[in-house]
Amino acid sequence: MTCVGIDLGTTNSLISIFKDGRAEVLKNELDEIMTPSVVAVGNDGALLVGRAAKDHLVNNPQNGVACFKRDMGTTKHYEFGAKSWSPIELSAVVLKELKRIAELRLGEPVTEAVISVPAYFHDAPRQATLDAAQIAGLTVRRLINEPTAAALAYGCQNKDEEASLMVFDIGGGTFDVTILEVFDQIIDVKASGGISHLGGEDYLQCLAKLVCKKIGLDDDEATLSKLYPKVENLKRKLSVEDAVDFTYGKKTVEIKQDDFLQATNELTDSLKPIVIRCLRDAQVSLDELNAIILVGGASRMKIIQDLVSKFNSNVNNEIDPDVVVAEGASVQAALSEEDHAVKDMVLTDVAPHSLGVEVSRQMRLNRFEDGLFSPIIDRNTTLPVSRSNIYSTAHPLAEEVELHIFQ
Repeated sequence: MTCVGIDLGTTNSLISIFKDGRAEVLKNELDEIMTPSVVAVGNDGALLVGRAAKDHLVNNPQNGVACFKRDMGTTKHYEFGAKSWSPIELSAVVLKELKRIAELRLGEPVTEAVISVPAYFHDAPRQATLDAAQIAGLTVRRLINEPTAAALAYGCQNKDEEASLMVFDIGGGTFDVTILEVFDQIIDVKASGGISHLGGEDYLQCLAKLVCKKIGLDDDEATLSKLYPKVENLKRKLSVEDAVDFTYGKKTVEIKQDDFLQATNELTDSLKPIVIRCLRDAQVSLDELNAIILVGGASRMKIIQDLVSKFNSNVNNEIDPDVVVAEGASVQAALSEEDHAVKDMVLTDVAPHSLGVEVSRQMRLNRFEDGLFSPIIDRNTTLPVSRSNIYSTAHPLAEEVELHIFQ
């Protein structure tokens, strides 16, 4: 029975297998490797997922939802199709579709998977991903951080290389950066950082609002929803052209690359401190990096390419940023199955967040300051790890302690 690798993305999702010593992304019936992470209900009440759901939302935005991965681990619900949907249920629908595609291509049941998640996901969205997989009929062998999966795919393709790398991963809804070393088929993650709610969709929204301003439209939710498909094409064109004519209705306006850059300056500037902090945690300088690996569809934007080039000119463009995470997840699946082709590969990862407990501090006699965080495992500690601290009660006669654990 084959264990598959899944990239459950904000915008698109992919499923991959490791076969004959290499990773292969499976195509759906439309001969596409990417299945849009969109769920909708058709006019006849039928449940739609993937490309069909995305196309349906163009004219019926109220009948479905996209980008629900951003709400994993929250209590948010979406109302459409005479039903209330949680992000877990919607993710389960996408996972079921990927499972169906794999079973169709492989001709056998698929019940086990390695699923990628953003490195900066907290425990709640990670658990929500596990819950969605269970609903979809999948047993998760491991959740793997997306940049780590990309590094695995890179290491599998460059087994004899020794390098210090940065994985710059910006997808539809999340941003992660990871510093790692590759040597002797060992992928050693040094540090990870990121932002859980920043990605290509935020850049798309800024561009849509810029278009509304140029055309003279209100940038309300209904207008933006109608504009998104055309603006998405505009965003792609601006990655290769300095200026593009955009037509909406009877009006045509010119959108320049500089306009897009100015409209998204705040977003782009928020990426820089994450990279700097991650380098500092890893104790690696920009000059020591042998290459930067770009991951995620949003990394194709010229704005992102220019930013990364300022960090280090050694940008690796050989790996497809859309598929590398799915491929890496399937490499991890092969590792879990002890596949002979990857038997010598070793992966180490780190804790992306500090773990600790809430404590109080005595200010003066019988007065305490509550709500302080005492870290036990610091962020970017190599896993697995075991640490212990000794704590005492605030009052010597206390008989029980309520422990608040924080990440």
